[in-house]
Amino acid sequence: MRINVILIGLSPAPIGGYKVVYRYANDMAALGHDVTIYHCDQHAFQLPERNSLRGVRAALIRLLRRQPRYEHALPERGRPSWFDLDPKVESFTSSGLVVSDIRAADATIGTACTTAPFVAALPPTVGAKFYFIQHYEDWTAGSDYVDETWRLPLTRVVIARWLQRKGNELGVDTIHLPNAIDRTEFPPGPPIAERPLAVSALLSDTTWKRTDLVIEVLEGLKLRIPEIEAHTFGTCPRPSGLPEWVDYTSSPDPARLTSIYQRSRVYICAADAEGWHLPLAEALACGSAAASTDIDGVREYADGIARFSPVGEADGLLRNVIDLLDDPAACQTAVTDFEEYASTHTPAHAVRSLLDILAR
Repeated sequence: MRINVILIGLSPAPIGGYKVVYRYANDMAALGHDVTIYHCDQHAFQLPERNSLRGVRAALIRLLRRQPRYEHALPERGRPSWFDLDPKVESFTSSGLVVSDIRAADATIGTACTTAPFVAALPPTVGAKFYFIQHYEDWTAGSDYVDETWRLPLTRVVIARWLQRKGNELGVDTIHLPNAIDRTEFPPGPPIAERPLAVSALLSDTTWKRTDLVIEVLEGLKLRIPEIEAHTFGTCPRPSGLPEWVDYTSSPDPARLTSIYQRSRVYICAADAEGWHLPLAEALACGSAAASTDIDGVREYADGIARFSPVGEADGLLRNVIDLLDDPAACQTAVTDFEEYASTHTPAHAVRSLLDILAR
């Protein structure tokens, strides 16, 4: 099968949503499929009137007429620096794409709300058209725009049940394809009781991921447990206000990220929202328990496993972290409970499911 994937431009640093797409590309190529990824700079997809329904309709008209609003440059070969993309996967990057740039294929997949009108405007030669939805991206283009992209004539594939419910609200059908966890990439570490008193967390300069709340929780932990260790990571520079005693690794390589998870007893997620929070699942796979704000993107796979507190509430999140640190047996039970999800949601199962969807 020949498969095209349309992504926003190459990211210089790891992004969870990109990682999911790249992993699918590698796994499809390993099974003998012909995969090409087209990266296009975000500004080329950021459309006028993007907060209105007219924005999508204007985009479709312009694309069908092959009149880009940017200076067109032919795609050039370009690959992510932080992900080992299989050499068999073709990867291109461009400041802007037009419909004639995209090769004939059996299936073409858009991966963000701003790429959806472009995919919808492509000719039948690109094969069946899909919209791979990893979040409700109203921060990117406004809810009216996002809703309209969900209603485009594309087959919608969502990674979470809560996104399926969103589709139901909008009156559109979706296909649920849950994310997988690779236990070979994130193997379990020592039992909880053998780990130091340590926590881990993702830090980000994206406001809704709530680095400020993580810092507040870490400061509270230090007051109550002076010997606590905190190992944090992210793709941004070390955040201002992060206490000096907190370790921070910028863009950790896979080995370093795994070691952070395996040293930690509790992973902390303080986000206001997530589509499907990949780091918390990775931490659970590596044997860390988890405390999170009560968001759908964690409930999706850790309901009854992670400890939840109200969104934006530092005291509740801190209390859950302390309770877990005080109870190694409860932590170990949570880790064991997650193993059932990880064992039934493997990369091999996920890529087969995706290929079945693309072949419908």
